[in-house]
Amino acid sequence: MLTVCVSARRRATLIIMPLLLAALILMSLPVSAFAQPAAAGGEANLVLPDLAQATFLGGTNGRTLLMWGCWCALWAPVRVCYVYATAQSSGAQVDAGDLGADLRDLQDVSHHAGQILLLLWVFIAVIIAAYFWLASAYAG
Repeated sequence: MLTVCVSARRRATLIIMPLLLAALILMSLPVSAFAQPAAAGGEANLVLPDLAQATFLGGTNGRTLLMWGCWCALWAPVRVCYVYATAQSSGAQVDAGDLGADLRDLQDVSHHAGQILLLLWVFIAVIIAAYFWLASAYAG
């Protein structure tokens, strides 16, 4: 009998990857197969405007701006993985005295990041509330 030793990480990968592939296949199925019959009015029947007709930031059309945003969102994880791999392969040693200062700096940064996220959450909540208030005012 042949026995193969597989690490826990490899075993988890062998379990998770087929599940992710199945989820991707299910998400790529035609959405119209699961659609409800169209009803008059409502947000589901909104017609989106052509983004190329609108201009932002002094002449950039909306479609170009959206595509740049998508590319930045796709590039960020690639860059993070590269920096992580570079830091792991460098083998840099950390001095214990510097570690305390780094942890304090990290706490400060995470505190400020939390404040920014809270402010962003409040901003989005105000926008959503204004949207529904205006929608109810125009609905009659």
